[in-house]
Order: sequence, then structure tokens, then C-alpha cells
Amino acid sequence: MSLLNMAPLLAALRKSRVLRVGLATVVGILWLNLILDWRDRVAADQASYRTAVHKYQRLQAEANQKEWPARAEQAEHALTQAEDRLWQGESLGLAQANFQDWLNRELVRLKAIRPTVKLAVAEVDTKNGEMPGDIRPLRGEISFDTNPAIMTPLLADMVVNKQAIQVESLNIKPGTARTEMIVSGYALVRALPTKGKP
Repeated sequence: MSLLNMAPLLAALRKSRVLRVGLATVVGILWLNLILDWRDRVAADQASYRTAVHKYQRLQAEANQKEWPARAEQAEHALTQAEDRLWQGESLGLAQANFQDWLNRELVRLKAIRPTVKLAVAEVDTKNGEMPGDIRPLRGEISFDTNPAIMTPLLADMVVNKQAIQVESLNIKPGTARTEMIVSGYALVRALPTKGKP
């Protein structure tokens, strides 16, 4: 706008009090809006600064703690011990074979009469989340002629065995004089790397 065109507007402002109050109100609202926006930006910047300072202080505190290498070593040792309690195999079939072989050898060693060992497909418990990809459940069904002289050493051997074995059920049928057990364990399945690949 040129100054010539502003002359009638200035003349109207001088004559009309309502126009002056309206213009002052608009300028006041704009000024108040700018002040409130500036205050919000300052508050957001302060909150961001506090968050960054808190993260930095926490990182410094973690870096100053000297126990982390010892804790990591303890965790690695505990993991190794836990993995040693699992049945091992390059595949699930080999781990199942190791499990079944141990059960057969125990029954033969204890001189069980008419022993049978069958492996059943173990279901993965998905209620509490998925299992790690290299851990699989194992399940076996054992039956033999009932003999207390075999039962006690067999259960004792399962308890002290390096690989964990749990007895899920034990059923002694009085009419047939047969003992049936369902036992389970877990296998750690890790394939060996093929030649030429790391």
C-alpha cells in the first residue's frame, strides 16, 4: 500500500474510537499469542535438555561401574552351565537319538525285563512365549515289567544325570505288572558349520 492509500485509514482511525480499540485488541491478541508460543518452545527445550542430561548422567554412571565385566562373565558361565544340562545334537533327530540311547542303556544296565522306549513328539509350550530357536523339547515313553529293584536306581540316575530328565508321569499297572513312565528333557540343537563357510 502506498502512503496515499493509507491516509484514509489513518483518518478513520483518528475519528473512530471503536476502530482504534479493535486494532489494539488484534495487536494485543497477536502479541499474547507470540508470548505463549515462545513460552511453550522454551518449556519444550528445557524438557528436552533435562532428558538429555538424565541420559548422559545414567550413561556416565553405567560406564563408571566396574562390575560389568564380572557380571558378563558370570552370566556367560551360568549360560554355559545351563546349556550343559541340555541334550546336545547337530539336529533334532541326533538329540532325540542321544536321549533315546541313554534311556535304552539305563534299562539294559539295570536289567529291566521287556523294556520298550518310544519317543513321542513333544509339543512346544506357546502360552509363555516361544522357545529360543535352538532349544527343542524331547519326550519319551518307557515301559518295563514292574520291579522295585529297577525303579529306585532308574529314578536316581535320572536325577544325577548330567543332562536334565524330568518324570512327567509314572504309572504302575497292577493287573499287568507293567510300569509306564513319560519322561522329558530339552535339546540344544546347533548345526556344525559346513566346510568353506564361517
